[in-house]
Amino acid sequence: MDTLPVVVALFFAPFIAAIAARMQGLLASKTASVEFLGSGARVSSAAFLFVLGLCVVLLTAILMSYAVEIELGDDPLAKRVALARALPVALEVFTVGVIVGGQMLTAIMG
Repeated sequence: MDTLPVVVALFFAPFIAAIAARMQGLLASKTASVEFLGSGARVSSAAFLFVLGLCVVLLTAILMSYAVEIELGDDPLAKRVALARALPVALEVFTVGVIVGGQMLTAIMG
C-alpha cells in the first residue's frame, strides 16, 4: 500500500504540521515585544501544538481510509488494520518533526 495518500498521511502532513507549530511558537515569542501588532487574542504554543496534533490524527485517519477504499474496497477490517499501523508512524513523525524542527528553527532564527 504505497499510494500517494499513504505517503502524505504518514510523512508529509505530520512533518509540515510540526514545522508549522514550531514556527508559530518561535514567531509568537519574537513578536511579543512589537507594539504595532497589537495585543489581541494570542494562542499559546502548547495549545496550537495540541490542535495540530489532533489535525494530524484526523488527517491520517481520513487519508488511510481513502487509500484502503481505493485499493481494497469498503473493507472495515482492512481500514482498522491500516489505521492501527499508520497512526503510530504519523505521530512519531510529528513528534520528531517538532523536536528537530524546533532545534533547526532556533539555530536559524537565534
